[in-house]
Amino acid sequence: MHAAILLIVAIVSSCSAPWETLDEALSDVSPEVAKWASVVVVTDQGGDPQFAWHHYQDSGEAVNFWPASVIKVYTAVAALEYLNELEMDTDCALIFERYTDDRWVLDCARTMTEMLSEVFRRSSNEDYTLLLRFVGVDRLNSSFLIPERGFPHSALMRGYVLGRPYEYVRQEPQRITLRAPDGRSTVVEHSWSGVSYAQQRGATVISETTGNCTSTREMADCLRRIMFHEHLPPEERYRLTAAQLNLLRHGGGGLTGLQNRKAGPYAWTNAAELAFPDASYFHKAGLISNFSLDLAYVDDPATGVRFVLAVAAGTGQTKVITAVARRIALWIRDRQCRNDAPPPLPPTVEPGASLVELYADDRFFEGPVWDPGTARLYFTAFGKDNQQVLRLEDAGNVAVYLDRTEGINGMYLAADGRLLCAQAYGHRVLSYDVGAAGLTEQTILAEDKTWNQPNDVCQTSTGNIYFTDPDFGRRTTSGVYRLSPDGQVSKVIEDMAAPNGLIASRDGSVLYVADSFRKHWRSYPIRSGGSLGQGQVFFDPATEDRSDPDGMTIDADGNLYFTGRGGVWVVHSTGACLGLIPVPEFCSNVTFGGAEGSTLFLTCKGKLYSLAMRVRGAKFADGD
Repeated sequence: MHAAILLIVAIVSSCSAPWETLDEALSDVSPEVAKWASVVVVTDQGGDPQFAWHHYQDSGEAVNFWPASVIKVYTAVAALEYLNELEMDTDCALIFERYTDDRWVLDCARTMTEMLSEVFRRSSNEDYTLLLRFVGVDRLNSSFLIPERGFPHSALMRGYVLGRPYEYVRQEPQRITLRAPDGRSTVVEHSWSGVSYAQQRGATVISETTGNCTSTREMADCLRRIMFHEHLPPEERYRLTAAQLNLLRHGGGGLTGLQNRKAGPYAWTNAAELAFPDASYFHKAGLISNFSLDLAYVDDPATGVRFVLAVAAGTGQTKVITAVARRIALWIRDRQCRNDAPPPLPPTVEPGASLVELYADDRFFEGPVWDPGTARLYFTAFGKDNQQVLRLEDAGNVAVYLDRTEGINGMYLAADGRLLCAQAYGHRVLSYDVGAAGLTEQTILAEDKTWNQPNDVCQTSTGNIYFTDPDFGRRTTSGVYRLSPDGQVSKVIEDMAAPNGLIASRDGSVLYVADSFRKHWRSYPIRSGGSLGQGQVFFDPATEDRSDPDGMTIDADGNLYFTGRGGVWVVHSTGACLGLIPVPEFCSNVTFGGAEGSTLFLTCKGKLYSLAMRVRGAKFADGD
């Protein structure tokens, strides 16, 4: 806690960014695996969408990966366009025949809507191959996947089923009879010429004569044109009706479209959903033994964020696609956090939740800790002549659990269930047993009268206790100390003028410390013995608000909650900003608690608040 309390003012600039470009954002994600990515960030300008393209390295032009089932989107669009050219209804039936052994052989029949739905619902290879048989390899590659229509690097050369009745054989005559519900019918006949369009367009994967090829840019553009058809100039639009676009986008009537989380949502689960959990999600994924892909559109009305991503990885392990998509979503969220004033609410806040005032009086509150044993919140209070530890009994009602504390400020629940306390004016680190009768069995863990004023405290799973000792006045003797399990105290940070709040990452590998002099948050790697490596600036929101960075906590997903500089900043473990919880008073500290561990408690100047969250605190995580 610092004596200076500043009023919150409008945020006019941006958060510090962990990555400026897509290259920077993706460079350290599975660096041993080849990957490709194109992203279209959509913004609104006077009601019209504007599209900003970003490509990872040379992904915009590269075709050196196998596009797998993502290319089924191309065939779905091409099939509907061909249907319209034939002036046949979308829900018509198609009867497939092939000419073999000097006769026409009936293979099967499908409705167009059934084939489209199955391609999206379960990525059906049978229905994709039938769509390809209907359109024809030659027609597809000579009138749809062509440079004039935006596809200079794409070619489809093979079906994905090699057995009857679905297989599409080169140079074998095809006959498809289309029958509309009203009785109209038409017949198309064609055969596959054998021309290698893939070879013409630079396919280098699997086979240069029969291989499929495309770029992530063209995949992304295909989906962009489906989702934004109505807003595009005529030359960019597909030759589809409004009803057909709706079918592709949403399905309906028991049919599946792009808006689904089936058939491999690698870019959504534990990826885009972490940054935009309430977004609408449209996608088509692909997977074979050594390539995985996802093409997706994310539309989040809560934040106004819209983007298309097309990602591919040179591995059949879909966790790489998930990691790439997660990083892209964080990159986009961080950019929004830096560019929007004010920043959006973090995605970890329960939708519709707002701050609830639990207690107020004319003091400064700090050090919130939830004790699961007593199911109560404890926090500290600084008045003019006295400092206390309070327990929240219910809204508006507190009990004094420790009086005249000699400046107990930050508190932390240790692994053994005891309450760790940083005692400013007693120059000590203490622990207490927490019980229904109050705080008992005080133990002095460390004491040094030369310390300035121990301020905040935390513990890692190794038993090491870290505490800050700021010299707020002269700013010459501040430090951060480690108290080892055997009782030895060592100074681990000496170069910070005013260290304040601190917390360790869930895995105990990083220590985060608030710097109240430089007004930012720093991170330090924790070495195996408990000492610290070289620190660096971890988060520094560029705001007019220069109130002190103060206390912090961490949730079950490893996201950090930093108080100061306008409220509570929620920051991903990568340093990407997830958003800001604005608080009307100066907010000194936060912790998770409540019966489910999903209530955030905020101590402030004169106020104690709670906020419903959609995540739990780290101490409530499964396995902790």
